[in-house]
Amino acid sequence: MPIFISDYLDICDPVLVFDRFMEEIDLEKYLNQIPAHVARRIRYNPASMLKTVLFGFMTYGYISLRELEDNCKVNLRFMYLMEHKTPSYRTSGYFINEILKPSVEELFSDINKKIFAEQHDELAGFVIKIETNTEYVPAYFDEIIDRYTQIQNIDENSFVHGRGHHKTPQQRHFERF
Repeated sequence: MPIFISDYLDICDPVLVFDRFMEEIDLEKYLNQIPAHVARRIRYNPASMLKTVLFGFMTYGYISLRELEDNCKVNLRFMYLMEHKTPSYRTSGYFINEILKPSVEELFSDINKKIFAEQHDELAGFVIKIETNTEYVPAYFDEIIDRYTQIQNIDENSFVHGRGHHKTPQQRHFERF
């Protein structure tokens, strides 16, 4: 009798929310650069790999490839996303460097737009995570803010302040950022 991992996850579990959200995005346009498969092994589902990598980074902020592999072996959430399969750390590395790298900026831009458009508050905290070295913050932090405002089409002049004004979710996320 097969084990259905979704039976062990709470209906409000973050992985189910994440999976449902990612199903609404057309992932095929980011995965169309996959080279022809010539090896003997069956290829992992690229959409599952994408969801697993993104969920790993969303959950931990930074996750090594070996930690990602270990989570796919023992963590129910990762097992659910990978459909009981366990890619090696080398497979995940290849997927990130060869398949995701060319379209990662467009992918993150589309994810951010979808989050803000539909106001998925449960995912809003995971939109962008940036680690900075405090020695170099002034040099490139303004550039990051400018790129973020361009991607999200943010007009800071339309932001409201003071008592009695309601901030938009976009303004709240921008100020938290």
